[in-house]
Amino acid sequence: MTILSKYKEILSEPSQIIDEVLVSDELKENAIVYLAGSLAEGFGNVNSDIDIYCLLPSDDWEKLLDNKRNDSRGLKIFGENNLIHNIYLDEYRVDIEFWNIEYVNKIISKLNSFDVNAEQYTTRFNKDDLDFLHRMKYGKCIYNNNLFIQLYEEVNFMNLGFYQVIVGSEYFGSYLEDIEGAIDAEDFGTTFVIGKMLLEISISNFLFSVQETNPSPKWLYRKIQRYEEKVNDFDISEKFWAYQNFNRYEDNILTHTMALIDFCTLTNNKAQENLVKYQRGINHVSK
Repeated sequence: MTILSKYKEILSEPSQIIDEVLVSDELKENAIVYLAGSLAEGFGNVNSDIDIYCLLPSDDWEKLLDNKRNDSRGLKIFGENNLIHNIYLDEYRVDIEFWNIEYVNKIISKLNSFDVNAEQYTTRFNKDDLDFLHRMKYGKCIYNNNLFIQLYEEVNFMNLGFYQVIVGSEYFGSYLEDIEGAIDAEDFGTTFVIGKMLLEISISNFLFSVQETNPSPKWLYRKIQRYEEKVNDFDISEKFWAYQNFNRYEDNILTHTMALIDFCTLTNNKAQENLVKYQRGINHVSK
């Protein structure tokens, strides 16, 4: 059985995996369990693992920790508000993340109250919280679906996308200054390296602005593909590939870099246009 087949089996018949995840029957009543990660998004391959998220109320959190301390399987990483447990089931790697739902509600409240019209953006999410929100966005519930839907519908995922636009634009401005400095210094190797970073962040910012959130750069191209298939426009991927190639013996680095900067600026400007529309309460975004 392939990993994809195993994933589909869990989706259709989750009872066995629920028993493996929760161990104790007393934890099941208020637990929310869903599949997430690359397989849930349709990006997985034969080397993917199965990502499972389990949300538990505070009253059950200590019971879970006690159970897991006595569980000898796999690797466990205990955090203040979450617990990661990596195990193998039927030769498949399964990464289980347990989260205290009280803390989850704090993350959601923080996201929902994020003011995209603020003069200064002081709100910041750490990488783990952003990753959690993104994975929840694409989660496939396998246990207590009503509770999952109730929680899911409370989340302002539009804020998630535009928060990432705002933060990403700060990086874009910094990279733009850096690449201009490298050009002036005739440091063309650094110019090329920063150019690729500028390309990645500008495309990511645009994708964030059309709600293709992405916690990991490794999935950037798959995100580009999914977006382009929706709109039937493949200009971004063509430019993405074009700017990956540079022959330092034949091509002119300045010509290459100036064209790249123009494309990146145009792409980032589209993200900014979508942000302004969102700030004004306009749902339509530029494609």
